[in-house]
Amino acid sequence: MEEKKYLFTVDELDAAINEEIKRQGLKEYDDFLGYRSDYISDRISEYSDDKVDIYNSELLQWIGSDAEHAEAVGDAINEFGWDGCGKDFYKAIQMGQFLIYERECYDNIDKIIAAITYDKFRDMAYDQLDMTDITIEEVINLIDNVAWNCKDADDVTEIEQALVDEFGEIENEE
Repeated sequence: MEEKKYLFTVDELDAAINEEIKRQGLKEYDDFLGYRSDYISDRISEYSDDKVDIYNSELLQWIGSDAEHAEAVGDAINEFGWDGCGKDFYKAIQMGQFLIYERECYDNIDKIIAAITYDKFRDMAYDQLDMTDITIEEVINLIDNVAWNCKDADDVTEIEQALVDEFGEIENEE
């Protein structure tokens, strides 16, 4: 049986991944990696909720800073109803903020999924995935392929399984 070997070191792979994350502009999506829900939609909801201001002065400043913000408050009232906003002007602004942040996330869902894919790859790399006899460039291409194929995924376990399918599992020698 032919001996399998790594064509790169852990440090070389880590540097290449960091460079690719930077090149693709995925660093700004690191916030999604802190949420450990298995569902991307839940991570987006948590992220959007965490971005909402809590102080009335900040809420007033936000609504007055952009016409799109006032429109989002109207959208929130239309979507959730005035009762759903607690019949509270400030709560309506918060719900408008939530909708704006959520929309921004879904507008960038491909990048969010790519960032999550790179994060999952790092979690699984040397314990579960077979990366022997392939180059760093091939590893990066395979990760990008998984991210592209999972662009409609909501369950993070789909990404994990796609990584296993793409790379293969490490064979335990006993």
